[in-house]
Amino acid sequence: MELLELIYSYPFLERILISGLILSDNSLLKEKFSNGLSDLFRAYSISDILLKPHQFFIPIFTNQVLDFAFNHIERSEFYFHLLITTMDEIHLEFNNFDYNLAAKFQKNIDFHVDFYALLEKLVDFMKNRKFPDESQEKELFFTFSLNLIKVLLNFCPEKIEEIGINLGLMDELLFKCLFIMKNSEETNHSSYKCKTLNSRTAGFTLLQVLSMKSVKNLEKVLNFFMPLIRDSDWRTKSIGDWNITPKINEKSNTGYVGLKNLGCSNFFLLLLDFYKIILIFLYLNFNMIILIFLYFEIVCYMNSLMQQLYMIPSFRDFVIKVEDKSFLTTSKEDNVLYQLKVFHFLSFS
Repeated sequence: MELLELIYSYPFLERILISGLILSDNSLLKEKFSNGLSDLFRAYSISDILLKPHQFFIPIFTNQVLDFAFNHIERSEFYFHLLITTMDEIHLEFNNFDYNLAAKFQKNIDFHVDFYALLEKLVDFMKNRKFPDESQEKELFFTFSLNLIKVLLNFCPEKIEEIGINLGLMDELLFKCLFIMKNSEETNHSSYKCKTLNSRTAGFTLLQVLSMKSVKNLEKVLNFFMPLIRDSDWRTKSIGDWNITPKINEKSNTGYVGLKNLGCSNFFLLLLDFYKIILIFLYLNFNMIILIFLYFEIVCYMNSLMQQLYMIPSFRDFVIKVEDKSFLTTSKEDNVLYQLKVFHFLSFS
């Protein structure tokens, strides 16, 4: 107990937490510090002491360190992991926390945690905070925020419906984080806020929790999906029609569209295996088979060459600016210069 009192009364406790969990450039140090605190929390979680370590540190994490962590999101992975896992494990016993006893050790820290106000703050952050598209900072922010909201709901279960409907969390998840609102002013894919596996998993998990604990939240989800289920004639039995991943059709984090390898070589080999070579020989002559094979084999290399040529600024600019004198006399299919004008579209992609 003397050791705990020494930790509780340390005058630079907040600074130590920020330095050890967020600001340090040493990831091994962050991991050891985070694991050490986690072990400390677990060791005393079932003890009979009046002020348990996790009860003492949670208000410091939420009231003093949280804003700083969000402003340094790319450095705060260990902080959020510790905060979320700890709150997920101890939410049932936090009601017995003695605020006055904690304040005796750290007089300048507010140990009263308003969990509903904290949820309001996080939902507002999600709605209004702006990030560059495709940035790691953006994905980390939504992953951490969604996971944190999920565990915070355990502290005010009676407010789940109000949080989902009145605070607009359900609309934010459905129309902004996970899907695109049909009538949104943002017509491009950048309106998706959750694009990586981690952030989308966190979003769907939170949506599930909100729906399971509130009928109105569940109705919101059903009303959103029912039109998609009723008007599903465009879907076939193909898994590609149902396994929709928005990020597949978006730019990479480099900002370039690029060209996708269609796997033509594999497709051709599959075609040969499926129809059997002997059947092809019955209907096509040898020269035709060679041409088909070359077509499928060359496409991948042609795409690679086009990308290389496009990345040469002088060549790209020349192709875009040069006058096509045979534009009116040559068909588009046979006009090589016209086909190379794809550079013009790539430059605006």
